[in-house]
Amino acid sequence: MMARYFISYSRSDQAFALRFAQDLKTAGVDVWVDQLDIPIGQNWDRSVEAAVRDCEGFVIILSPRSAASEHVADEVACALEDHKHIIPILIEKCTIPMRLARLQFIDATSDYHNALARFQLIIGAAPSSAAAIAPAASASAVQTKPVAHWAPGLLVRAEQRLTEHVGPIARLLVSKAAGAAGNEAELYASLALAIPDAAERANFLRQCAGASDGNGPGGSVREATPSQSSRSIPQELLDKAGEVLIAHLGPVARLVVTNESREAKTPEELFQRLLARIPSENEKVELLKKLRSLHTG
Repeated sequence: MMARYFISYSRSDQAFALRFAQDLKTAGVDVWVDQLDIPIGQNWDRSVEAAVRDCEGFVIILSPRSAASEHVADEVACALEDHKHIIPILIEKCTIPMRLARLQFIDATSDYHNALARFQLIIGAAPSSAAAIAPAASASAVQTKPVAHWAPGLLVRAEQRLTEHVGPIARLLVSKAAGAAGNEAELYASLALAIPDAAERANFLRQCAGASDGNGPGGSVREATPSQSSRSIPQELLDKAGEVLIAHLGPVARLVVTNESREAKTPEELFQRLLARIPSENEKVELLKKLRSLHTG
């Protein structure tokens, strides 16, 4: 069975493509990239075509090199023919091919980690390949599952604000973020990752902060920064813990680590606070092993 997400790129951009693919694989995302997934001895052309035909989503790494590549053009044509969910990742300014010009892209030209997190948000909420080519209104018709601990109307307001920046997919993103965030600040910070423009992202967070009194369970709304109390825990350990937690909580993981580190005085206390965010006992056991290996490794 082929992977859910096929990565198309120019061989000149392989450093970015392989890093992106490996980071996604580490986070538990099912991706296919030729240099990692074509077995020795297999026909390259046939393997690539089969992977494109069988994937759920098609990711194209956009640059001047890929825009001029005939191989990439063939892969795009195959994906369009099969009505795949296409997600362009812009790594360098270029003239975007006409067939892709109307698609919203993820801008990775200045912030790799934000682009990676935004991609994970999008595919975590992405509809099936058949639904992805339906009119945008169909996406907004998806019902958001109510989350008990959110104040009435909060998720609706979050969706309205986010829609101004990302369109109808906002409802899907809010639904996913609401299931992983532990408070209002984490919810909005997670949603902000879906906004590619830094100025718009900052404006979104300011709007959210203005709607919050800052005294409730959500606290103040801001982008994640290392806390004063987290100095007793090395920043390197916090960064690695955030990377490990992504596989369990998604892009909000780094913010969760930052928030919990404000109360934790030792790495072990931090680990236990992170475990409390995981509902599955089996996942807790697996996660604790990974976290402890970071501290002892």
